[in-house]
Amino acid sequence: CCKQNERALIDVMGSRNYSSTPETTNANRACRLLLGPCTDQLRDVLRQDIPPHTFSQVLKLKAKKLLRLTAPRIAVISPTNGNYTGNYEDMDFSLLYVLLRNITSIRPHNNGWGCDPNPGDTSTSANIERIRLARNNCV
Repeated sequence: CCKQNERALIDVMGSRNYSSTPETTNANRACRLLLGPCTDQLRDVLRQDIPPHTFSQVLKLKAKKLLRLTAPRIAVISPTNGNYTGNYEDMDFSLLYVLLRNITSIRPHNNGWGCDPNPGDTSTSANIERIRLARNNCV
C-alpha cells in the first residue's frame, strides 16, 4: 500500500503539469529571498533596536503588548528554563514582525502597521511592511 502511494506521488511530481518553468523558477527565487535574506534583515533591525543582551528586560517591560502570542512563539522568546539567550536566529519571520511592530521604538508608517504604506514612504516601518506584504503574497 505504501509503496503504491509512493509510486503514485513520484508519477504525479514527475509529470508535465508540475515541471519547472521560468515563472515558477522566478517565484521560487523570490520566496527564497523573502524567507532568507529579508528575514535576516528583520533580525538585523531588531538587533539594532534591541541588542540581544537587553532583550529579556525589554520583554518584561512590554509583555502586555505581546498577550496574543501563541504558545510556540512565547516558548521561543521566553523559555521555561530561564531567560532568553539572545539568539535572534531562533525567530521566524512572523515573530520578528510582531516584535518589531510591538516592542521596538520603530514608529508606525503614515498608514499604520498592518496597512499598505504610501509609495513614497521610505521609513523603516514602511519597508518592513513592504517585506511583510511581499512575503504574504509569495507564500
